[in-house]
Amino acid sequence: MQSITILQLQFQADQSVPWSAKAWRQHTQKCESDAHLTTSIPYVVQNHITTALSRGEDDGLRAALEQKRRHLHFTTAVWVERLGGWASVDDGELNIELVRDLFDSPREEKHRPHVLVKVSLQPDRKATGVLKDAVRPQYAPAPYDYWRVGDAIEIADCASANPGNGDPSISHHEVLLAWRRKEKPQKIHLMKMPVYDFGDFCVGDKECDDWGAETPMRPNYRWRPEYETIRTASNPNAELRELLKQHPPDERGWTGPGVPFLPYYTFNIYQPNTIDVGISRTSWTSGKLRVAVRCVSFLASVDVDFPADIRFSVAKGKDTHAAVCEQIKTALRTADNEGDVPKSAVLFDEKHDGEWKMQLWVMPQTPDQAKLYDWRAKTAGKLQHLTDFISHDFAKIGDGRLFVEAHIVPKDGEWRLTGTPVEGEAPEVHAGME
Repeated sequence: MQSITILQLQFQADQSVPWSAKAWRQHTQKCESDAHLTTSIPYVVQNHITTALSRGEDDGLRAALEQKRRHLHFTTAVWVERLGGWASVDDGELNIELVRDLFDSPREEKHRPHVLVKVSLQPDRKATGVLKDAVRPQYAPAPYDYWRVGDAIEIADCASANPGNGDPSISHHEVLLAWRRKEKPQKIHLMKMPVYDFGDFCVGDKECDDWGAETPMRPNYRWRPEYETIRTASNPNAELRELLKQHPPDERGWTGPGVPFLPYYTFNIYQPNTIDVGISRTSWTSGKLRVAVRCVSFLASVDVDFPADIRFSVAKGKDTHAAVCEQIKTALRTADNEGDVPKSAVLFDEKHDGEWKMQLWVMPQTPDQAKLYDWRAKTAGKLQHLTDFISHDFAKIGDGRLFVEAHIVPKDGEWRLTGTPVEGEAPEVHAGME
């Protein structure tokens, strides 16, 4: 049975909207706690506005919409308590999946997510005047479809590549993606991008601008089995288009296993027993853990280019928060990055060394969710170890591989916003609208 969260809707209108302040005081609406944040909230708000207008709660605004050639446009933002600010829900930049991921403890009934709704009237020549079509969210689904079609490795080079596939290590190599814009489904592009390959899944930022360059078609790439006929096709590009038709994307715009992704963040306090992971240090008998790290900077004072590949082993007894941070720092000090952006070693010079700290987020070995939890040095008074993120089932087969994200944040700051900040006053339970 799904748990229900109460959304606190706070409305704000610009001067174009002839509305009744009384009708649009703060409202509440029900929403499932496990609902997807970026799709459910705009839908709930749209339904709420449409219902309110159909009931005659604001005749002035309804009359303005029925005059045609205009529609009510609205944006949504959610209050993120850990950030102390509003974050846009509409543009897909807030990498938080579910409504319940916003809070330390999603099961507490006191949590009522605050949603800021900004509305305006927009000219619309195609408006029909029908109320249900006149209320439109800014939110739009992801505009791209992706297929993992192979690895960007020529057949002659395969011996030097390790793509994972059950190997207990983690490989770092370039995968080959086919992609298209949803509004132009006939035009297929190829691109290659670096990933951490765990065998049954890949971690990587497929929407990073650095990987957007067009990759030329080369029949000798290592294609996945379902695309292997491209190798001998007289027209490889035409063959690819035909094969993609046989594999339609899912609701995320992904097709097939191995499409790179970045795990979602969750603000839930990490409690191993609740997600069937976490073993004692004495239970881990399979040697060293293997860690792959992605670094993200939230410093405004310096633009840092981090190494794309940070992998290392962690010995038993040296898997504390402080010890893992130190291993990552060692990799950053010695990195030999290319390009014009300063190397990550700049973080340790006299100018910047004292202005930042490192926060670690870890993805536990759970088969049904890909979430990054804030690895706090202490939880309930007990020092955490990396083995707390290892699944019992994975431990039985000696699989100690983990993905970690290291955030470089200001020394006096907390976790920084991955989404787009939205201006607005802090939410008040009984705030009226002006």
